[in-house]
Amino acid sequence: MPRPEPLGGFKILRPALFLSMHGGKDAYGAPRLFCEDIARHKINLVFLNVDFYPHGTGAVFGIQGDQAREASRLIKIPGTVISGKPVNSSIISLFPHKTRPEVSGLLIESLAKRALMPLAFAQSASAISAALSEEITDQVTEAVFEPFSFGPYRTPEDWSLAQKGKEQIYKEVIASYQEKRPKVYALAWQGGQTLARTVLREKAFMNLASALHAMNRQGTPLSFFVGTPADQGESIAFSLTVPHRQNSEILIQYLSRDSIEIGEGLTAVFHMNGPHFGDRYGIAGMLLKAFDNAGLSLISLSCSVASITGVIAAEDMEAATIALSSVFEIPSVSGMN
Repeated sequence: MPRPEPLGGFKILRPALFLSMHGGKDAYGAPRLFCEDIARHKINLVFLNVDFYPHGTGAVFGIQGDQAREASRLIKIPGTVISGKPVNSSIISLFPHKTRPEVSGLLIESLAKRALMPLAFAQSASAISAALSEEITDQVTEAVFEPFSFGPYRTPEDWSLAQKGKEQIYKEVIASYQEKRPKVYALAWQGGQTLARTVLREKAFMNLASALHAMNRQGTPLSFFVGTPADQGESIAFSLTVPHRQNSEILIQYLSRDSIEIGEGLTAVFHMNGPHFGDRYGIAGMLLKAFDNAGLSLISLSCSVASITGVIAAEDMEAATIALSSVFEIPSVSGMN
């Protein structure tokens, strides 16, 4: 039996409320409107994916459980989108992944072996996260202890015992500090990335895991990785970026060529987090508005464990840095060269 992959840790946020939406070209502005609306009600997002396609957009939102009832009553779904029914859920996060495809691959493989279908995946510089329906959370917790090890916690029971009494601490994190220009530790860029997209049913997850393992063996970093619901939740639409086009073509060896779309132009991936990204509402709405005001087309956005990662066209890196600097206090920028 392979030796478990050591990770720094994992955490589960439960309960949470999960909401998905999708629409055509007229829905491009809907994720921003939704983010701005819930920010007005001081509701914080703990999970977010937004994917923009030539034909439309898809987005998923996770709201912490103690705000879920209020959110259900107050939020308004933009009329340009079709929204799924809110789902009682949880969010499991593994860290650090250090852009290693092996971490995402092992997570997907562990779920596929047990026919456990997640709601969505998100990745940031901090962690890889999966949104889960509440009823499979305990099964997933057990599943991740097979491919991964987490320091002193040798079993799910060890981990559960260590969490006793911490639930209220998590719930007491509130947005108590609202800067006009939120501070960012740093803005980091990775240029020269190729975007690949594919829509997969659960039975094809093992093939995706095999492709990610192959990338890992070749030393290919996975700079961006998200999955949003598709086909009324029967499938997941994955978006990922890797350096150099030939690396993305590894997917073709493991998945149907017809199911994969590999972008022609290069993209750039940005990462940033800040001291209040975990408890401050309104961050995502400010970012989306900054890009809209600058006339920039965001390709994809993901937020996981208080950190934001996004994808844009490579030629827009400088303009995007200016746009982000207009709403965030950014002391340093790296990776522009």
